[in-house]
Amino acid sequence: MAPGFMLPNQEGKTVSLEDLRGKWVVLYFYPKDFTSGCSVEAHNFQKDLPKYVAKNATIVGVSVDEPGSHKSFCAKEGLNFTLLSDTERRVIALYGSEMNLGAATLAARNTFLIDPKGIIRKTYPDVSPSHHSEEVLADLERLAAESGQDKVYGADRYSADQQKECERLTGSKCIFDLCQRAMGDTSPDNCKPGWKPVY
Repeated sequence: MAPGFMLPNQEGKTVSLEDLRGKWVVLYFYPKDFTSGCSVEAHNFQKDLPKYVAKNATIVGVSVDEPGSHKSFCAKEGLNFTLLSDTERRVIALYGSEMNLGAATLAARNTFLIDPKGIIRKTYPDVSPSHHSEEVLADLERLAAESGQDKVYGADRYSADQQKECERLTGSKCIFDLCQRAMGDTSPDNCKPGWKPVY
């Protein structure tokens, strides 16, 4: 099982691994906000985000930066996924992702692909930022298909007519989300299944 965690996100709200149960989780550790390699890696995850969402997966980045730094980094790079702040280095240590740089301890560039049951299915040590998202997506598709988790659970209960209506109203492709929330709402209790646009 993947080690559990509870950390603040870029909005200062606590996120736990348990909150994400039922989805594939791409948990990636990176050294520092605003640095070149970390920006490239985050940008590529953002570019591929609709593909991850379509596979019932969520992206979660972790570094030692403060939530305020994460918020600025998200604004600068246009990131719409979760970044967690591990200033005490506890989760980084749990996942064996510590890296000493001079007197500072940062997160090493490692990624863990966690399945909807909370089991680590693949690890990626010392990744290359420029092609990493492509690599993770390919493994996600393969592992999800092998485990029979390549479809979003519950989507078959909602008609194609609802999907078409969503696409008609929004002018965008719509995908099924098991936990759809109102914009800006991150509470795990305030969500319901349904179709949502991917812009």
